[in-house]
Amino acid sequence: MSWTASSLVHRWFQRWVDDGVFEELWALLLSECEALGAVDWRWQSADGLMNKSRFGGDKRGANPTDRAKPGTKKSLIVERSGGPLGVVIAGANVHDVKLLEATIKAIVVDRPDPDSHPQNLCLDKGYDGRTARAAAEAARYIPQIRRKGEEKLDTRGKKRYPARRWVVERTLAWLQKCRAILIRYDKKASNYLGLLQLACALLWYRRLHRLREAMARNLLSRLASPVVRQPVRRASSSNSRADDDKASRQDTRPQGGGDALRRADGVEAGDRLR
Repeated sequence: MSWTASSLVHRWFQRWVDDGVFEELWALLLSECEALGAVDWRWQSADGLMNKSRFGGDKRGANPTDRAKPGTKKSLIVERSGGPLGVVIAGANVHDVKLLEATIKAIVVDRPDPDSHPQNLCLDKGYDGRTARAAAEAARYIPQIRRKGEEKLDTRGKKRYPARRWVVERTLAWLQKCRAILIRYDKKASNYLGLLQLACALLWYRRLHRLREAMARNLLSRLASPVVRQPVRRASSSNSRADDDKASRQDTRPQGGGDALRRADGVEAGDRLR
């Protein structure tokens, strides 16, 4: 498919961003995966990441990790397997704690009821404070935040708890593979957010595709496997029952050990199939 001009593609992209098409697409794919049981709400994680911003625009700030050059921060929340649930952007000089409440509100689908489905929110030491805990508790999460100065290992040198927060860092790394997301080239923050929403929708589309392929393989394997029919035991008359007893008495005599048992099994199977 060929476009008449690059400006036409840009106009349509901005129109879709303004209409919320990418967010709706993201929510639709997420709902499809949830219907197949591929979304685990019990353990969620959130984190932020800063990127360079080449040109001017809103929601930019001095990046403290890049010699105060202009940058943009994205804050992401994911489910247990790393599937993105919501994302927001701000200037690179905005602390992660200040974006946590907005990140939780940006989840594109309705969460299950926390009363019937308890949900944990895993955060790193950067979120240790009253602000982050209050935001998590206000959203009816069970905050799982590592305290500043808390050791990762116990006195025996073993982990205190299983690692659960690393999935959000992996998802951020997946998003960083997109060139338009790794470095922000859009002047409008809404366009950059639209690219993030499209990338998150693509992650859910890939998961949905893998799920449907696995379901199709399982269905084909069940259809290809031979159907073993169990023999039907029919009610025998008094004469056939006497014959069965006579045959069993003859074949269970101590002659040949295992051969006698095998012959007895053969007689019983033959009687059942008659």
